[in-house]
Amino acid sequence: MLDDRVGSTAADDAFGDLLWRYPLTRWRRLEAYETGFVVTRRMGRDRRHRWSQVRELSTALTFRYDHEVELGSVAHQMSWTLRLRLPGRLTMQLWAPLTRTLASDFFRRGPRDLGEQPQGALYEDLAGRVADTQLPAAVEAARSGEQVRFGPVTAAADGLHAPDGQVLPWPKVASVEYVIPLSARPRQSWTTGAIFTGQAVIEARDQDDPDDTGQTWFQAPDVTMPNLHTLARLADVMRDTSA
Repeated sequence: MLDDRVGSTAADDAFGDLLWRYPLTRWRRLEAYETGFVVTRRMGRDRRHRWSQVRELSTALTFRYDHEVELGSVAHQMSWTLRLRLPGRLTMQLWAPLTRTLASDFFRRGPRDLGEQPQGALYEDLAGRVADTQLPAAVEAARSGEQVRFGPVTAAADGLHAPDGQVLPWPKVASVEYVIPLSARPRQSWTTGAIFTGQAVIEARDQDDPDDTGQTWFQAPDVTMPNLHTLARLADVMRDTSA
């Protein structure tokens, strides 16, 4: 799990204070600093990068259903795979099994509550720090008429552009997030070993229409939509300035 730690390492001088560390495996550990991160290794050289060096951060979220334990609770495995495209390639794979109580809550409230998990906190922190470095350039590019690509979706001054040519104006962008669409398959049809994969979902809603409850404007496998956290922040900025 995420640990706060007081102390210093060799990276302190270059990256500032150590914020937290996370064990990736028995042999590797991720350490996050104010301006960068380090993957330490028991054997071999550590890998050190600044947040500003990250070109893409993507995630693959997988839910594996095992069997029913009791009403409202199941035995299953959840995994995050975080991929960061850097000068070189670094891949981190994190497993996030839920407790029985959290599994019950998961089915009552939905996958958006996964941020409560340590791995969810890890992703939110990593994605937030990457977005901090990417957002200013993304906003400037979009406002100046350039196109900013987020996988199959492109951001521009007038809104989001889908591969089929549809345009979603910024004021109508309701949300941008990762979800696991469990409701797409009836619970009764689930079999042991059933796999559900994460999706990147962009929701649209007319803010001026009180009867508009929103709808999915675009959906794609999460692995195909890098820097989704940056896109969500960009949508917030562009929506507020376009209103």
